Amino acid sequence: MNQDTLYRLTPAEFEQLVGRLLKANGLGSVTDVGSPQDQGVNFTGEQEGETVAVLVKHRKTPLTVSEIRNIVGRLKSSRCTPSRLIIVTSAKVTDAVASSLANGESDLPVQIIDRDAVLHMLSADPSLQKGPVTNAEKRARRQRRELWYGTLGAIASILGVIASGVSLFVEPTPQPLQQRIETVESAIDNLKNLENELVDIKEEMAQTEKATRAIEQEYEKAKQLQQLTEEQFSAVKSALEKKSWYKTLLDYFLGFVLGVAGSLTASVIYSRAKQKRALADVDA
Repeated sequence: MNQDTLYRLTPAEFEQLVGRLLKANGLGSVTDVGSPQDQGVNFTGEQEGETVAVLVKHRKTPLTVSEIRNIVGRLKSSRCTPSRLIIVTSAKVTDAVASSLANGESDLPVQIIDRDAVLHMLSADPSLQKGPVTNAEKRARRQRRELWYGTLGAIASILGVIASGVSLFVEPTPQPLQQRIETVESAIDNLKNLENELVDIKEEMAQTEKATRAIEQEYEKAKQLQQLTEEQFSAVKSALEKKSWYKTLLDYFLGFVLGVAGSLTASVIYSRAKQKRALADVDA
């Protein structure tokens, strides 16, 4: 285990890990505290006949001498009255803090278990990593996988949008439907020619009333057929001007893929930003 894995832990997971470490290293009667009246104390326990208070600080920023003094001052004024204080932090102990503790400047004996000590204890007993550390590693792998899927989905959507846009400028290959439209146009022209011929016949047979009525009936039928054919032709033209079903389906699919990709990517980014904010919080 390395420090990168350690920083993947949430504050709650790091606190759980610290409880395991302390129990495995001789701290008995470990009790969770976490009450506001205890000034940030996370655990209490017994070690060598003394009452020990444990304060957990999961952060990257090192503790300062003034912070430790404030912690000790608040602890002495609380209902928790330990014989000594153990601070477990995922940060590195500075030389100034180590010197202050070595010189006994604090009113209360303070021991600090820093990042290097925690990693050493975990290396000595890998079984302690099965809980919170395993969960953190699984979460990190899932985030990497989701980020990868999200990136691939976004790229696929962008390529699809580009391909869809390019297709608008490419002359489509004539389809059977286009040939049918041309046939309809030819039929309309033939009907128009037929109409002209019927007009001529009507004039020639105007001498006979019966023939005239027959010609008029045929003429009206031809007019209706022409109107019906022109309406069908207009409907076909209108259908061609509309977006084809496969383009509509493609647009919906690309929008769905882009939405899922954006959601996965945003989820991973938010989770990592939240973790970094927790590690940077000096009061964590």
